[in-house]
Amino acid sequence: MGSVKKGVVDKRNEVLSKIILTKLDSIRKKKFEPKTIDQFSLVFRVFLLRYLKLNYEFTLEELIDELDKTKILKDLKDRIIALSTLLVEIEYEDKKISREKFKSLIDEVENIVNLATGIVEKKGEAEKEEKVQTKKGILFGFFHKVGLAKTGEEKKKVEEERIKRKLEEKRQKELEEDRKKEEKIKQKELKIRSKEEQKKKEEEEKRQREVEKEKQRQKKMEEEKAKKLLFLKRKRPIILPPPPPFSSTGMEGLEVPEEKEKKIEEKAEVKQKEKEIVQSAPIPIFKKKFDMVKLIKKKIDKAKVMVRKSKLKDAKKLYIEIMKIYISLEPQEQAEVYGGIKELYNERKSKKRTTMATIEQKKGEKDKKKERIKRTKKKKIKHAKPAAKSKKKFDRVKLIKKKIDKAKVMVRKSKLKDAKKLYIEIMKIYPSLDQKEQAEVYDDIKKIYRERKNKEKIKKNRQ
Repeated sequence: MGSVKKGVVDKRNEVLSKIILTKLDSIRKKKFEPKTIDQFSLVFRVFLLRYLKLNYEFTLEELIDELDKTKILKDLKDRIIALSTLLVEIEYEDKKISREKFKSLIDEVENIVNLATGIVEKKGEAEKEEKVQTKKGILFGFFHKVGLAKTGEEKKKVEEERIKRKLEEKRQKELEEDRKKEEKIKQKELKIRSKEEQKKKEEEEKRQREVEKEKQRQKKMEEEKAKKLLFLKRKRPIILPPPPPFSSTGMEGLEVPEEKEKKIEEKAEVKQKEKEIVQSAPIPIFKKKFDMVKLIKKKIDKAKVMVRKSKLKDAKKLYIEIMKIYISLEPQEQAEVYGGIKELYNERKSKKRTTMATIEQKKGEKDKKKERIKRTKKKKIKHAKPAAKSKKKFDRVKLIKKKIDKAKVMVRKSKLKDAKKLYIEIMKIYPSLDQKEQAEVYDDIKKIYRERKNKEKIKKNRQ
């Protein structure tokens, strides 16, 4: 029974080796391009599946586990692992190989197939080794002792060491590249930070300049107001209370004594002339002066009415007219009107003060109202209900999960650009969540990211 089983296995291995070798010959004849490399890797994977009796698509780690389980030669195992790692690097890490290297890979696969199925490696290589051994002859032992010649095992060891060195160098290079990339990222971040700080400084300086400009503008405004007020004060006639009715002007006490005497003489002359006029026509002059007093009294009454109605400008105009007439009157007539004029003056001034106070009071009330409104708004913002916030965050978690499901569908349909856009949208929402909510969504986001990246790699390799 055992011999029958062995015969069946040998036949099956022969059939497998024939199929694989014919396929490899056809690949060797084809044009060297990425498609042929893909076909070559597929043929090798099919051989491994049939030879190891596997029924699933394996990864490199799974292949190593399966090889450890089976009883095959260590040399064969190492060769299969080395070749499969190289193919993984070509497929997923974009490693480039030359035409000659590709041919040597085909030879290596042929040797592995022959070894695995029980057929000896290529005859050419065996014959070469025999010739070399015969040539060496007696001198080989001498040269070997000296260190000028090496056996096959020693050569293999040297080759293995060389491969290890190469792999180590490659790993070191990759580490160096990663370090450089990290340094570049750090430099970029530093540049961005420095730019942001510079912007902040510039904005602060700009704000300070604007504040200074505003201060200067306000200063200028105040200066212009002061100038305008001075100008208006100069232009306006200074309104004084009526002088007492002891003289025609009421300002004689301030004059020099010599001037006083002159004026007294002049007045005496004027009075004599007036007496002469009064004697000649006393009635019409008396009537005129009486009318002036009456007119002043009427104007005083009018002005008082205006003051009560808060028409202060019109009252002021009337007061100026009254003062013009008042100065031209005689002391007896001034005495009749003096009390009324003084009363009008005091009434107008007190009314002005009260109106100003009411205006200021209204302004103060308006400012207080504005402050109250601001305070109420701030209180509303402070005492806002926390339930609304939690709802919003819950909705965000739901929204992220929906977007992840959509992105998965897009990756399966190979719509990678749309999937990428959705991923970016998800990552914009993600930082605004709490730690608990982030923990809910983290694994799903990671999965979709990996799926998308693997799909992109596969697409690149196919192209």
